[in-house]
Amino acid sequence: MELTPKAAEITPKVMEITPKPMEIEIERPESLSLPGRKP
Repeated sequence: MELTPKAAEITPKVMEITPKPMEIEIERPESLSLPGRKP
């Protein structure tokens, strides 16, 4: 299965990108209060 190792390489990259938006939401709780307002 050559696709397995490739997916494993893509997975860590996605995980690195995921925590970034989560950090922004934690840093700016106002965004959660105002879902309609997105800077």
